[in-house]
Amino acid sequence: IWLMLAGRGAGKQLCVDTPIPTPSGWVRNGDLKDGDAVFDERGQVCTVLQAHPITMPETAYRVTFKDGSNIDADGEHLWTTLSHRTRKQMTRHGIKRVPQDWATFRHPLVDCHANIVGSVGSQTLTTAEILQTLTHGTRRDLNHCIPTTQPLILPETDLPIDPYLLGSWLGDGSSKEQVIWGHIDDIGLIEMHANNLGYRTERIHGQKNTWKVRIFGLSKQLRDLGVYGDKHVPQMYLRSSVTQRLSLLQGLMDTDGYQGLKLAEFCNTNRKLAEAVYELAVSLGEKPVMKESRAFLRGRDCGEKYRVTWRWNRFNPFRMDRKARRMGEPVGQAFKHGHRMIVSIERIDPKPMRCITVDSPSRLYLAGESMIPTHNTRTAAEQIAWWAWSNRATRWLVAAPTSSD
Repeated sequence: IWLMLAGRGAGKQLCVDTPIPTPSGWVRNGDLKDGDAVFDERGQVCTVLQAHPITMPETAYRVTFKDGSNIDADGEHLWTTLSHRTRKQMTRHGIKRVPQDWATFRHPLVDCHANIVGSVGSQTLTTAEILQTLTHGTRRDLNHCIPTTQPLILPETDLPIDPYLLGSWLGDGSSKEQVIWGHIDDIGLIEMHANNLGYRTERIHGQKNTWKVRIFGLSKQLRDLGVYGDKHVPQMYLRSSVTQRLSLLQGLMDTDGYQGLKLAEFCNTNRKLAEAVYELAVSLGEKPVMKESRAFLRGRDCGEKYRVTWRWNRFNPFRMDRKARRMGEPVGQAFKHGHRMIVSIERIDPKPMRCITVDSPSRLYLAGESMIPTHNTRTAAEQIAWWAWSNRATRWLVAAPTSSD
């Protein structure tokens, strides 16, 4: 026996301009259609069962997270969060990382006699309810967080250029040549990798400790891929497998990245490359932050620069030994770096919004450039219709105050 008690028309809506990650790239929320593929919080592909009509909500809010990302939603939109109390109990019981099943996670609470007296776990709340419980305790600590997505699970793709080699060229290659520059201590790894792929190479001495490797036959491949003279990451690479995306990211980071103590950084004047590094890191389950500032060289303003930083939690973003070893292991703060805190919920002017229904087991799907897990609609009539259609030999009663309701 199922009982659903809900208000009529209680759709859970996001702004129509919210970008939604799909296996083929980004799709605007307002452009999604029934049957489209999206991702859930486990990185698994799920299906849009119904893309509901676009409406204008009575109230709208901007939900902002500690890393600077934000999503516009109505007051009834649902979010599955881990509260301050839940996180405290989890870490107290030795859970050092956000569980993969966090969306349905329950942990038993025991008393001093080892009797189970309850449980603690994730909870699903509306935007308005989170606003009312935004902080916790007398110190007003931030209360709610939403874990990062698991890495997007996609099949191996037949890529025209090896992802690590392409990443290395995008990072430190000449934009109109088949050469990659590097320090004398680092260039050997790129040269060996190219040789193992079957390329013929030539090492050329530059200035001081700088060398370059010419990779014969690479120019034509770069032209065919459309990146020769226009450095960017093609879409097929951004939606390749986990291993391929990590290899591409490592190529970019080994050549043009910096490793601090647990902090990875990519800084470039090419916005398209910085945005690609951000997207790659997010798609691998990390929590990067991208900021803009001015680039100066010997006091001369060289225009905008883009800096992407994150503390790695799932994958070491470096393959080069000296950089990979310096990063170390994500210990101590692994739980913290596996979620985003909600820092504010502000009222904004209403704007066109819509909700979607997905078939993920948790009812979650990813939204926004940061791929934040969020809840789909629980509109009563739609949900009952789906259950009835899925269980043909059943009978259902829908009751409301009036016949029109």
